[in-house]
Amino acid sequence: MRPILLLSLVGALSVPAAADDFTFGFGYRGGGRSAFSIGFGYSNEHRRVATRVVTRKWVPGHYEVVSKQVYVPGACEQVWQPAEYGWVVDNCGRRVRVLVHPGRYVTVERPGHWQCVQETVWVPGHYVRC
Repeated sequence: MRPILLLSLVGALSVPAAADDFTFGFGYRGGGRSAFSIGFGYSNEHRRVATRVVTRKWVPGHYEVVSKQVYVPGACEQVWQPAEYGWVVDNCGRRVRVLVHPGRYVTVERPGHWQCVQETVWVPGHYVRC
């Protein structure tokens, strides 16, 4: 019987600090049968959860103006390149002006850039929390 009392005392002292309701039971029955129980319980007062009423408000669908960055690729342009002339020495040793490259159009690709664009978008109706 002493070991059982000692075990029950150890069990009672090792109760968690948060346990408000501590139940302890011990029973002894003659005839070689014994029963032993230790229980820990918590009261329902501490299990209450604070409830908050969530109110919702309907926001109807509407148009909004949003700004976003878009990449504008560079444009290709046809640019006139004038004729090139240069000086050469002919067979007689005279300097003569000659056509090196005739005038022509050259395709020039301009670099792309980022641009801020404003766009009107439809926002469907939805609920918001108040």
